[in-house]
Amino acid sequence: LLSRRQRQMCIRDRDILGDRQVYNSANVGKLVEVFFKIGTTDCLIQLDEFDKMPGIGTASLSKDGNPYNAFLQVFSEKEVTDTFLDVEIPCNNTMFICTCNSMDNIPAFINNRFDAIIRIPAYSDTLLVDIAMNHIIPKYMQKYNVPEGSIVFSERAVREVLKYIDDFGARRTEHHIESIFKYIVASWSDTEALAKTRVTVAMVKTILNLSLIHI
Repeated sequence: LLSRRQRQMCIRDRDILGDRQVYNSANVGKLVEVFFKIGTTDCLIQLDEFDKMPGIGTASLSKDGNPYNAFLQVFSEKEVTDTFLDVEIPCNNTMFICTCNSMDNIPAFINNRFDAIIRIPAYSDTLLVDIAMNHIIPKYMQKYNVPEGSIVFSERAVREVLKYIDDFGARRTEHHIESIFKYIVASWSDTEALAKTRVTVAMVKTILNLSLIHI
C-alpha cells in the first residue's frame, strides 16, 4: 500500500483517510485509492515496515494527526470513513498483513487489534554464514563479473562481517558483502583481476570501517 518514500512522508492520518475538501490539494486517502484501483474492497493489503510510521507510542492529538489512528478505525470497525468522500466504505472482507522488524514501536492500542501475531525468529549466525557463502557471495560474483575463484571469502571473514550487522535478517549482511566486492574490484589492476584475492578478517575490518566512516 505504501512505498518506502510514502512511509517516510506519511505523517498524518489524513494521508490514509483523505483530506477535507476545503483544502486546495484535497484528495481521497491511500486506502480508497487502492480500493478504486483494484475495483473492490475484497482484497489482501500488505503494510510493509508498519513500525516505521510516526506517531510512536500513543494516539497523537496534534494537528498533523497520527496515521495509527486511521488504522485503528479500519482494524476495529472494519470500515473506512474517507474524509474527502464523506462516506463509509465497508472493509469486512479486507485482510491486512502488517510486517515489521520490531513491535516495540507499534502502539498497544493497535497491537490489541491484530487477529494474530506471528513472530519469526532471527537468523542464527550459522544460518547467515550459510546464506552468505552459498547465495550472497555467488550473487555478487555474477553481478560484478568476477572470474570464478578470483575473490574467496573464508568463513572467519564472513563471521567478521556479521559483527557489523544491526538487523535481524540478511539485508545488512548483503550490503556489507557488496561493499567488500566494490572495494576489491575498484582496487584491482588488469593483472590483479586474474589473480586470487582472499578476503581475510583484517580486510573485512579495514573495508567496513572505511564504509562506516563515509556513511
